This record gives sequence, structure tokens and C-alpha cells, in this order.
Amino acid sequence: MVDETVRYGVAMKKGEFRPHQEDRYIAIDRFANSESSGAFAVIDGHGGVRAAEYCRENLGPMLESHPGL
Repeated sequence: MVDETVRYGVAMKKGEFRPHQEDRYIAIDRFANSESSGAFAVIDGHGGVRAAEYCRENLGPMLESHPGL
């Protein structure tokens, strides 16, 4: 029997120029309800957290609802 569990880790380091971490990540271990696929992304804040937060909240569901995936 093969263990098909997806394992992942996340580590973040705040740079010296910003007072707080602005990057975000997405980790969907059963992408589109599939046992054998996942979706992972790193979103760079680029000096602001609003766009990174929007992507973190919306990118996964947008991709999962795409008819071509």
C-alpha cells in the first residue's frame, strides 16, 4: 500500500524593510475534491497586504470553479 498523503510545510521570514509580514500562501491539499492533486501558491505582498489577502481568499475557489481544470 502506498501512502498518497500530501505533506507540506510553510516557513516565513519577514524582511528588514517592512514592520510586518505581507506575504501570504495558499495550500489546498485536495484540489477540486481530488484525492491525487493539490494547489499551492506563494503570494508576494509587494509593500501591501490587501492584494495578497484577496488572492489568498479567492484564488483557490476561482481555480476550482474553472471549467478547464
